[in-house]
Amino acid sequence: MKAADKPSNSPSGVVLYDGHCDFCTKQAERLIRYAGDRVRLVSFQDKGALDPYRDLTHADCMKEIKLVDPRHHIYGGAEAIVRSINLGHPVTGKLLFAYYLPIVRQIADRAYRWVATNRYRLAVDNPDACRTGECRRHTD
Repeated sequence: MKAADKPSNSPSGVVLYDGHCDFCTKQAERLIRYAGDRVRLVSFQDKGALDPYRDLTHADCMKEIKLVDPRHHIYGGAEAIVRSINLGHPVTGKLLFAYYLPIVRQIADRAYRWVATNRYRLAVDNPDACRTGECRRHTD
């Protein structure tokens, strides 16, 4: 059996992010540094990107980042980030499970929702963050 034919020992997940948003792209690239090769980034804006995920719609993904874990469970928002890091760094990632403490989760979820809702504005405020003008289209 060739190395390429061997099943991977490491579980992998897929992070679906907004590839039309430079702010989101930069944050997804930062996330992948923590999550490592156990997580793959996919822009849900790419044609056919959501085809394998029948339970996800474009509208769902516009609301928040999504993680489809190795067992095909879907997580969104701050929880998707926590679980992505845990896939890549199980020991360090366990520390992030403090997210599940009630007050921590409430604060993290609210902060995430604010950023997700304002992501195009955040990119517009930074002229270098939106080179394509796509962000302006969403804030007009």
